[in-house]
Amino acid sequence: MTSLVQKRDGSHERFSPEKLWRCLTLGVEAVRSEIELAEVVIEAAETRIDNWEHECPPTTGAIFSGVCRALCDLDLMDVAAALGSHRRERDVLRRRVTVVDEQKNLRTPWDKALVVNSLRKDNGLRYTTARLLASEIEQRVLDLQYRVINASLLRELVKNEMAQWGLDGWDAVAIETLDRQ
Repeated sequence: MTSLVQKRDGSHERFSPEKLWRCLTLGVEAVRSEIELAEVVIEAAETRIDNWEHECPPTTGAIFSGVCRALCDLDLMDVAAALGSHRRERDVLRRRVTVVDEQKNLRTPWDKALVVNSLRKDNGLRYTTARLLASEIEQRVLDLQYRVINASLLRELVKNEMAQWGLDGWDAVAIETLDRQ
């Protein structure tokens, strides 16, 4: 069964236990706790998603809340707090970044969904590949700690990340094959 979740930008993607595992690992490492109970939390999240009875898929926010509740039920309040803190910090970092396109005389807040859409439209990438690549690009942008990033620099980051992945010069058929692996 393919379980979809709704991202903050409104897009849908398959639930990924691996992503949840990475998220839990961040929280556990932040408080130097043990990871043994992560599997229990992931199973609880998967069960909740598989039994979701609403018309729309669960949001990542709803899943996050459920994960935090499960962590608290397991007396891992410090891990839940670390996850919440990490999430808030990333939100703050994202809100700080403005993309400036001097050619178009535009200033827009950072929006990973726009990068995803551009990768799909301009490069023929499938959604999953574009989303993963956009996440890497977003991390590069946030690591720069710039409040303002020029659109031309962003385009170069995209170009370089695609080259890093071996996607420069690939055609859409090759990219679709990569996406299925």
